[in-house]
Amino acid sequence: MHSNLVHRTTPLRLELRSDAVDERIIAGIAAPFDGPAEIDSYEGRFTETIRRGAFAKTIRERGDRVKLLGLHNRQTMPLGRAVLLEERSEGLYAEFRISQTQAGSEALELVRDGTLDQLSIGFRAISEVWDRTRTRRTLTEVALSEVSLVLEGAYGGAAAISGSRSADGHTLTAEQAQMRLRLLELN
Repeated sequence: MHSNLVHRTTPLRLELRSDAVDERIIAGIAAPFDGPAEIDSYEGRFTETIRRGAFAKTIRERGDRVKLLGLHNRQTMPLGRAVLLEERSEGLYAEFRISQTQAGSEALELVRDGTLDQLSIGFRAISEVWDRTRTRRTLTEVALSEVSLVLEGAYGGAAAISGSRSADGHTLTAEQAQMRLRLLELN
């Protein structure tokens, strides 16, 4: 059990992509940089910010071994694994290959139809800076344990799935996914 493991969630910006290879990829910003989030957890209530560079060591040491889970559930099989993790100006960009399993296929369909539209990271803080009142925390290094598809996010619209691709040709941009949801709400 990871005693200091915490979770931070962000909404997805969905984009479904297709290529000639039989890959099922979900991609997006898993954690935004420099975007304060209001946190209310077992650690207390505070504002948290992740700085660029916080994921560098994880990416270097174990980037391709980071798993994609559903709802942070470690009791079931993972949905996939990272094929790309990199720090970009807006945050930690991640691409995950979704496994050809029943759970993987179900998760991919839930992302496609907008039901699962948020990402969350599970991590341990390695290096952090608190203000004097302990109401603001800045994370400068974290050990990324996993990324999960979840229902609700801590970082608002800043961390999101920007896309997905599959060999079946099913493609849906973030705008199309939002429009689809608006149409469903009207009906």
